[in-house]
Amino acid sequence: MKKLLILNASYPDIPLIKEGKKLGYYVITTGNKPELVGHKFADEYHNADISDPQQILELVQKLQIEAICSCASDFGMVSASYVAEKMGLAGHDNYNTTLTIHHKDKFRKFCQEYNIPSPKAYQFTSIEDVLEADFEYPVIVKAVDLTSGHGVSKVETKDDLEPALQHTFSLSKQKSVVVEQYIEGTHHSFSAFLINKKVVAYFSANEFTFLNPYLISSSTAPAEKIEILEEQLTKISEKIANQLNLVDGIFHIQYILKEETPYILEITRRCAGDIYPYHAEHLTKLPWAEMIVKSECGIKVDIPKINSPTKYVARVCIMATKNGTINKIYIDKSIKPNMYQKFIWIKEGQQITQYLKEKIGVVLLEFDTKIEMEDTMKDMQNLIYVEVE
Repeated sequence: MKKLLILNASYPDIPLIKEGKKLGYYVITTGNKPELVGHKFADEYHNADISDPQQILELVQKLQIEAICSCASDFGMVSASYVAEKMGLAGHDNYNTTLTIHHKDKFRKFCQEYNIPSPKAYQFTSIEDVLEADFEYPVIVKAVDLTSGHGVSKVETKDDLEPALQHTFSLSKQKSVVVEQYIEGTHHSFSAFLINKKVVAYFSANEFTFLNPYLISSSTAPAEKIEILEEQLTKISEKIANQLNLVDGIFHIQYILKEETPYILEITRRCAGDIYPYHAEHLTKLPWAEMIVKSECGIKVDIPKINSPTKYVARVCIMATKNGTINKIYIDKSIKPNMYQKFIWIKEGQQITQYLKEKIGVVLLEFDTKIEMEDTMKDMQNLIYVEVE
C-alpha cells in the first residue's frame, strides 16, 4: 500500500484524510499538535513541524513516503512543495512558484508586474523603515507569511501605525510585513479547479466576519454578481496559471468586489478551511476533496459535466462571544430542516481561551431561494449561538 503524508490533522483537513484512505493510500498525518481531532482518522501519526520544510523532508525520507498532500494552511502548502521538488513527487508547483503565490509580498509584486487588479502594497523588514514611509490612510498591515487574519490590522492614522507593526512583526516568522492600500468593498471567494491551466470548474461564495473583522466566519453561495464576474475571474486565474506554469489542482482566490472589479487579495493552492470541500461539493455536485487529494498525489482528475446550481447554500462557523466554559451550543429548531451537515469539535463543558479565533464547529445549510437564505443569515446570531460561563 502506498504511503500518503498529509501535513496536518485539524478539522478542515479531515475531508482530505478520509479521501486519501478511500483512494487506497496508507495515510500518515503529521504536525506538532498530537491532540488534533483529525489524527484519529489516519493510519499513523508522526510529530513534526509543518512550517519547517527541512523537517518534513527528513520525515518523508525516513518513512519512504510516495505522495504528499498539504492541508488547510499555507505553511503546509509551502512545505509540501519544497518536499515534492526535492523528492521528485508529482502534483505540486515548484518551490519558488509556491513562495510567489503564498507570500504576500511576492504575490503583490507579481500582481503589479502582470497588471492583475489587487491592492497596492509595499514590503518592509523593519518598523523604522515603515515609519519613515508615507501612505494614504487607512492602510492594512499584514505579515507576509501568515493567513486566516493572523496579524492583520486596519490602521486609520499614522499615530496608530507603530503599535500595529509591533504586533504583526511579533507574529511573522520571517519578520517581514506588507503595508497595503485599503479598499472598501465586499469580500468573496472563487475556488477554481485547474486542468492544463484552464478553469474547468469553480465554486464561488460571499464571505463574512463575526467579531474578528479579519477572520472569515460564514459564507453564502453562489457569490453576488458571479454571472457578471465569472469571465473576468476565469481570465485572471488562467493568466496567473500560464505565467507561473501551474500544475493541475485547486486554485482558490479571495477578492474584494468594488464597482464590479474584483481586487485579488490572495490566492492559495491548497484546501480552504472550515470544511470548505463539503460546502462546495453540496452545491456543485463535484467531489472537491477527492479532486484535491488526487491532484496533489499526481493522479489525473476527470471533471464530469455539471449543471448550474439550483439551490443556495450557507456555511456558519460556531463561535463564542467571550472566553470561558461552554455551557450550551444553541441551534434554533427553525433552521434544522435547512441543515444538511453539522460538525462540532469543541463540546459543552470545554474551555474557550481565544474566542476571536477558535471555531467550535461548522453548520452547513441549504435553501431553495436566495431571499430565504439572506433573511436567515441576517438573523443568524439569534439562531446559532454559544452560551459561555
